[in-house]
Amino acid sequence: MRFCMKKNEWQRDQYWLLEWALYEIVKKAENYEELCSPVFRIFSGTMSTISSHFDQNDLFEIKNLEREEIYEFRERIQIVFGGFFAKHMSERVVFEEENPLLSGKHRS
Repeated sequence: MRFCMKKNEWQRDQYWLLEWALYEIVKKAENYEELCSPVFRIFSGTMSTISSHFDQNDLFEIKNLEREEIYEFRERIQIVFGGFFAKHMSERVVFEEENPLLSGKHRS
């Protein structure tokens, strides 16, 4: 399953919504335990998609992102999902591309 993807194109708007939801879940601390498994599947599928893109033996390719953008999203995903699983979303992390759904909001 390819998350945040449609026709081999990264869907930024879908990723922004997912990232925003993870911040909200941790902030509200509601239904956290029951959401860990589905969130892990999303994380695993997303990281698998990125790995497939970089695997020369895999024909899959993310068509609408440059190599550097994919590296940036990979790092961002690791930090954001890591924060989710630690139940603490870092407010000190500043990403080059700002999530428009989190702009100007206190994240934790």
